[in-house]
Amino acid sequence: MSYTSPWVSPGQYISNVNNLSSEGITIDKGVDRVAREAKDFASKYSAHFSLVTQLATTTAQFNENWTRALQSSRDAASSLSGWLQRKAFVAEHPSQKYQLNSTPGPKSAFEEIEGLADKESNHVVGSLQGNDWRNGLKKLKENLPAVQRGVQQVRGALNSYATKLELYQFLKYFDEIYLTLIEMIIKTEEGRHWPGIMKALQGLSSAPPITEHAERRYDGSVHLQDGIEKSPFVRSIV
Repeated sequence: MSYTSPWVSPGQYISNVNNLSSEGITIDKGVDRVAREAKDFASKYSAHFSLVTQLATTTAQFNENWTRALQSSRDAASSLSGWLQRKAFVAEHPSQKYQLNSTPGPKSAFEEIEGLADKESNHVVGSLQGNDWRNGLKKLKENLPAVQRGVQQVRGALNSYATKLELYQFLKYFDEIYLTLIEMIIKTEEGRHWPGIMKALQGLSSAPPITEHAERRYDGSVHLQDGIEKSPFVRSIV
């Protein structure tokens, strides 16, 4: 029975991962909007309707949990990409090291890709252990370039997922600092509250870094250079 490697046509897996990154960013924007509105409601109406303060507290907690979940899926994607590049797969799947139960979409997509690697590994072992192992080896060599291309394409999608989410969080942090500075200047007479403003500026040095995790194999510098120009903070100082 002929065998066709799932890596030869990986389009559906790549599309799935790409769609998930877009969905994650869309949800994150919505969560931020809801959290801001809840905080504004609490500020305006809690004096007469004290229960509204629970809305702000609950949404803030959800926002925190959501951010952690999104970061876990980002780290799992980059870890899985590094795992696919290894010469020999380890028994533990990288997705198992992260808490992904609250993001079943990425979890399912990553586990499916891990399953492809397992299937291919089993096929290679079976081809070399059979009686006709010489013919099996010949076919493996013939299919190797197509399989390698498919693996690299899937790795590219995983790297893109991690890069998009990390860049988005990075730019969002700077935008928040920018808005904080504007609010401080507006609320201060003649903009003389420079100690507080300088303190906020110093906070930029503690921004969540675009770091290369131990198992990452991607470079987000090009994406960062392209995207950082879109930040209101950057536009305000150029």
